[in-house]
Amino acid sequence: MKDRGVELPFQYLLARQPDEEEQVAREFWKFLEETEDAAFYVYSAKERSTLKHLMERYSLDESVFERYVEQEYDLYSDLVVKYSDWPTYSYGIKQIAKLLRFEWRDPDPSGANSIVWYNEYLQDPSHEDILQRILEYNEDDCRAMIAVTEYFTSRQASA
Repeated sequence: MKDRGVELPFQYLLARQPDEEEQVAREFWKFLEETEDAAFYVYSAKERSTLKHLMERYSLDESVFERYVEQEYDLYSDLVVKYSDWPTYSYGIKQIAKLLRFEWRDPDPSGANSIVWYNEYLQDPSHEDILQRILEYNEDDCRAMIAVTEYFTSRQASA
């Protein structure tokens, strides 16, 4: 969402139905394959395990996955846990980003809720507003990771 400090528009890949998963996984693999000199910020090991599962399920190129792993940076384990101490019960992205005054647009943001929302959408695909809610939630999660990264970058610069 940023390239050398320049804000880029949020982009997403979307499987509206479960049978579109393979096509979307292949599109994402192509994106990974074509993306040079990038860091992929995540906030848990979930992204890596999901990508590995998709690679195995759809026989995707393992070298693309290996390169992704080399370029992945887990903000949770590689930064937040190692280099900080926060006055909160959890070091999850929601708690840490809120301490930095980041706000999600959704009043009840959570990964578990986004799964519930998607299942509600599948029951009645005419509710495009549900998909929009999921996309905004995911975008906000990405922007929260940017907020955390920028917080640490600014502290390092001022040290």
